[in-house]
Amino acid sequence: MALPDSDPRKLAAAIRPAVAYLTENTPAAIATRLRRELAAIDHAVIERVRTASWDLSGAQDWRHAANCPSHAELVRRRSMTICGNCATRYAWTTLRCPGCGRTGTPEEIRAAATRSWGYTLRTGQDAA
Repeated sequence: MALPDSDPRKLAAAIRPAVAYLTENTPAAIATRLRRELAAIDHAVIERVRTASWDLSGAQDWRHAANCPSHAELVRRRSMTICGNCATRYAWTTLRCPGCGRTGTPEEIRAAATRSWGYTLRTGQDAA
């Protein structure tokens, strides 16, 4: 049952929500709500970055635990070759082995390697 218009309780019931509406929509109240919302977003972003950082650091720790060479080590290894006569390591761009002085064009080296493998396969000896 509705209250009559002259009842003071009806006026009191309407004033409370009106005052709450006015106070919630003041510039200061809107700024406070916006600040809280942006702070919550910032907190969520920081947590995501922290989680991603943990994931990356875990992957990096795994790589070191697996004894994988670094990129610099792989580049260094790819730039080196081993002499077939004396097992000296030297840059593959060098034409002469610094250990034994062996020289040869790529075709000569390929032919020597083919001869040695053919001999090994015919005689049944180990390649090493």
